[in-house]
Amino acid sequence: MLSLTLCITAEGKENKDKVGIYRWVNLINGKTYVGSSGNLSDRFRQYFNIEYLERKVKKDNSKIYNSILKYGYSKFRLEILEYCELDILNEREQYYLDTLNPEYNILKFARSFRGFKHSEASIELMKNKYELWDKYVSPETRKKQVITQLKGESTIVINIVTEEEQNFISGREAAKFIGVQQSTISKYIRKDNFYLGRGFLVYKSFTALDEITKSEAYKEAIYKLDNPEGKKYTHSESAKEGIRKANLGKKLSVEVKQKLSLNSKTAKAVLLINNETKEILEFTSVLAASKSLGISNSHLDRCLKSNKPCKGYTIVLK
Repeated sequence: MLSLTLCITAEGKENKDKVGIYRWVNLINGKTYVGSSGNLSDRFRQYFNIEYLERKVKKDNSKIYNSILKYGYSKFRLEILEYCELDILNEREQYYLDTLNPEYNILKFARSFRGFKHSEASIELMKNKYELWDKYVSPETRKKQVITQLKGESTIVINIVTEEEQNFISGREAAKFIGVQQSTISKYIRKDNFYLGRGFLVYKSFTALDEITKSEAYKEAIYKLDNPEGKKYTHSESAKEGIRKANLGKKLSVEVKQKLSLNSKTAKAVLLINNETKEILEFTSVLAASKSLGISNSHLDRCLKSNKPCKGYTIVLK
C-alpha cells in the first residue's frame, strides 16, 4: 500500500521496471479502479502529473482521472495488489477485476481496447455526433427517449475510447448514430446480446452490462481486438464442453477444411529475453509481443531491427 503524499516512492526505484496490478480507492465514496502496467513507475508518474490527467480527461473523459482531479490525491489510496511476470499480467488483472468488481472500470476486461485507437479525425467526428445529437434532437424525441428508458427498452451505446454513454429510443437510431446497418446490430444482439464494432459497444438496457462482460462471446470479441494477428482465443472448459456438444456428429465441409488449413500458417515466433533475470518469453508474432510490452508494433519492430533492448528485454526472432 502506498501513501499519495509520498508519490515519489510510487514513481521511484522500488517500482522501476516492475510489472504488476494496482488499485485506486476513493476514501470518500469507496469506489475503486483496478489497472495494470508493464512498468509501474512510468504509469504512476503519469497519474501524479496533473497536466497529463487534465489532457486525458479532455480527450477520453476517464472516470478515474476525473475523480482524482475532483477529489484530490489526499482523498485516494493507491495500493499495489500484486507484482507478477509480464506473461501473466492480463490473467492476474482479470482475476482482480472479477473479484473486486471496481466501479471506475466500465468494461471490466483486462487490457480491454488498449491496442485500439481511433484516429484524430474519428475522435473529432464522434464528438461532433454527440454535440449534434444534443443540439438538434427534437423535444418529441427526447420525450420518447425518457419513456423508453423508464420502460427499460432503450438501446445503450458506449464509446470504447472515451467511455461516453448514450441512450437511444431504438436500435435504428443507435445504428444511424454509429453509421452501420440496423440489421447488423440486431443480428449480433440477437446472437450475443451485444454488438461490438466501429469503436462502440451496443446493447439493450434490459440486459445487464455485467452479464455481457462476463460472457464468452464478449471475451472472445475483446480478445480479437487486442490480438488481431496473435494467438487464438482459448475458451473456458465449460464453454469448450458446450461447443463440443453442439458440434457432436457434425462434419466439416471441404471449404471449411481448406480455410482452416490456410489459417494454420503462423508468423515467426518472437522471444523476449529479460536482461536482468534472463527469463525467456515466447510469442507467436511481433504484434503479440508488442501488446505484452505495452508498446506499438512499429516500436518493437524498430528495436528488433536496431538490435537494441526494449523495456528491459532483448528481442530475438526464433
